[in-house]
Amino acid sequence: MCDRCNGTHVVHNTAGSMAFINTCPECGPKSVEQLEAESRENKRRLQEARRLLGMEETA
Repeated sequence: MCDRCNGTHVVHNTAGSMAFINTCPECGPKSVEQLEAESRENKRRLQEARRLLGMEETA
């Protein structure tokens, strides 16, 4: 795990009142496989939340 981004692949920098979010210079951007895995997990969690709340699935 990277010490700069703690494995998030993102670094946050501030300059006065501005905030910058950039790709970690040591790790680089996330791979396509990592992004797809996160997307699948987020969709699964959303479906589970909808099921628990009794909400209908919309197209």
